[in-house]
Amino acid sequence: MSSISLLMRKDLLLLKRYLWLIVIYTIIFSGFVQKDNLLLYNFLPMLLLILVVNNDMQPSSQQFLGTLPVRRKILVLSKYASAGSLLIIAGILGGLVNSLARYYLDGNMYFHTLLVVGSIISGLLFMALYIPLFYWIGPKGGQFLNIVLILFVMMGNGIVTGILSTEQTIIIMDWFNNHPVESGVICGGAIIVAILTSYVISTAIFKKRDI
Repeated sequence: MSSISLLMRKDLLLLKRYLWLIVIYTIIFSGFVQKDNLLLYNFLPMLLLILVVNNDMQPSSQQFLGTLPVRRKILVLSKYASAGSLLIIAGILGGLVNSLARYYLDGNMYFHTLLVVGSIISGLLFMALYIPLFYWIGPKGGQFLNIVLILFVMMGNGIVTGILSTEQTIIIMDWFNNHPVESGVICGGAIIVAILTSYVISTAIFKKRDI
């Protein structure tokens, strides 16, 4: 576990280079501009996911990591740990920033729990899909993957808004709100299965990669 914690610390140190970008984005799409902006809850976690996965995936960085006395599956596991932790932090940060903005504008500090939880769940599911794809196509193809992901998230906000306003979705959301234990088990189980499957695939791909 000490190797994983050190590798996670490495990811955080590399992420410091983009701290200004994260701060600017958070302010622009915070509640100071538009209340409960989905671009804050959806795109901020995706931005952190892209940064943390891409920050050391260049061939020279991979060659360096390959010389460390750490098994490749630990390198992959640390990437999931870093990305997952940052996705959770990003969801909570988005909720806090939006709450502060609402309090500053109208004196009502409301923490939108549903959007925060939805942001974290969707972010973790995106991570389960994104990381094995990135390992598979490599850093060069990863640039194209990042563009597709960004466009998908930005265009998907309108789709998500439309889905959330439908009668069927409202009924489902009400059921989840009224059955927190059952909904937690369903969502938690789906996330665990998705991440474990993703990790196994990513490890298999990375072990075969020539670095």
